[in-house]
Amino acid sequence: MLDNEQKALQREEKEEQEQQSQKENPSSQTHAQNSHSNATPMFLSVGEEIDIYIKAIYPQSGRFMVTVDSSIQGRKAKDIKHEREVEKRMMKLAGEDGEGLGKILNCVGLECDGVVRAKSKADEDGRWYVQPLVSKANGGPLPVGVATLGDGVGLEGLESGDEIRVKIEGIDEGRGQLALTILGPK
Repeated sequence: MLDNEQKALQREEKEEQEQQSQKENPSSQTHAQNSHSNATPMFLSVGEEIDIYIKAIYPQSGRFMVTVDSSIQGRKAKDIKHEREVEKRMMKLAGEDGEGLGKILNCVGLECDGVVRAKSKADEDGRWYVQPLVSKANGGPLPVGVATLGDGVGLEGLESGDEIRVKIEGIDEGRGQLALTILGPK
């Protein structure tokens, strides 16, 4: 019984010493923070228990990554990665001044010329990356967007550099990209 009391006292003294050293040298603190929120930082003490969630598993190296962010619970890493990519693209569309999305939304319904930049490798249903050629007077220039074929439009042999007519549909929020419809050749 005496040993347990002594151990408890020693543990308390050690914790007090650690707290005192952390006050004197704050850079030595263990810092855990949710990187995707504005939550206040948590400082952990030795022996403290916290809830963690497995964020990723790397079978080849036998490693895994954990987080304290409970929002990933029950979600697939692939879905989380996709959401972050979409969020990043939307930030790029908004631009540094935040006016990019407004420019795009003002151009919805506008028909203009465009230049094919590339065919999407991920989609086999006919998607192309197209640069809409919108004048500054009409809200341009606009970024490259993802274009799909309009009803009744069949463009065999469409290649990078070809000029076409497109309609600006808005923003595909599921992809975080400018949405366009191909109307036909120029």
